[in-house]
Amino acid sequence: MQAGLRKANEQISRVFYNNKKATSLVYALTAGPLLPSTLRNAKNEVSRLRNMKTKVYCLGVKDYQRDQLIQIVEGKTHMYDVPKSSDEEGFIVSLVGNSCKEVMGEKTFYACVRGTCWNHCSRLNGVCACVE
Repeated sequence: MQAGLRKANEQISRVFYNNKKATSLVYALTAGPLLPSTLRNAKNEVSRLRNMKTKVYCLGVKDYQRDQLIQIVEGKTHMYDVPKSSDEEGFIVSLVGNSCKEVMGEKTFYACVRGTCWNHCSRLNGVCACVE
């Protein structure tokens, strides 16, 4: 996990230092418990991301430890359980809707998942634009 967060830091820092108004989202996924060193390193990487106005969300699958992921993100509202059921579309709509609205100010957000526009979005110049 910390390697992916480190890579996100590298990519986001290039944009952020050229545009201090840039806002970013990072989704970190894990499918099991984190070793203490991994948890500590992930928390450090997320702290760096937050300093660049990045919102971080964690997705837990299978045997993950919820309390560990909540330590990494800002709180329970940034932690998602990936469903085992076949309701993948509902999960994606919820995740995209909640996180993008937070960043974009609840007026407009962009959501494309596997080339599909979700919810009440429409495709504009190849990008899904969702307006409430």
